[in-house]
Amino acid sequence: MCLLIGLSSLFTSPIVYINISIQHQTLVPMELSSRATVLRLDITKQEDIDTAFELVKEKTQVLHGLVNNAGISISGYVDWMSKESLHKVMDVNFFGHVAMTKKFLPLLIAKRDSRVVNICSAAGYIATPAMSAYSASKYALESAFGLFSSRNGSMGFTC
Repeated sequence: MCLLIGLSSLFTSPIVYINISIQHQTLVPMELSSRATVLRLDITKQEDIDTAFELVKEKTQVLHGLVNNAGISISGYVDWMSKESLHKVMDVNFFGHVAMTKKFLPLLIAKRDSRVVNICSAAGYIATPAMSAYSASKYALESAFGLFSSRNGSMGFTC
């Protein structure tokens, strides 16, 4: 799930939940206020990201937070896994997070103390047996956003 938050100090701006699982797609809107918007999104497809951006931009010009929570794991050692499986894990766990952050950056930097939270894993620091692609994707996320954070000090990037 990706959570985009556009809140004012009085919580008058919208909250947008993106990529809710199918079983929760109808339940979530009923539990949220009328200010919440639910949208399914594949973060590996730029056209889906662009659609989500336009929807959020229509609702708010300032984004207070982006939570990148999408992730998959395909077990196996690199020499056992197909190239397609390796790409799939990297596309979701790394490139998708980067694409979302890059797209929403203009709305995020409009507010100095906005935040980007990437749901990472200890696997980003310590590789585990038979989790080659997952560990590589989480290490890439930790590394890239660590560098991004040091370059953009006024904005918070968290893993």
